[in-house]
Amino acid sequence: NPDSHLIVHNLALACEFSAKYDDAMRYWQETLKRWKANYDRNPADEYLKTCIIEAHRHQSEVAETANEAIAQQRAQ
Repeated sequence: NPDSHLIVHNLALACEFSAKYDDAMRYWQETLKRWKANYDRNPADEYLKTCIIEAHRHQSEVAETANEAIAQQRAQ
């Protein structure tokens, strides 16, 4: 299913693991978009709510890691 949030979420993780931070951030944004759409349809889903909150926090960490990687590259 091309609309599956699982595929996009896995792509975000794979890009992050591969240090492709721009792609990871794009996939995290798409994951959040899909999770939020699912949550809007089912606001009683506490697990999904927690996933959204944690994904926002994690997205900040990915951005910080990307900035650190850029700084290290420039220092070399």
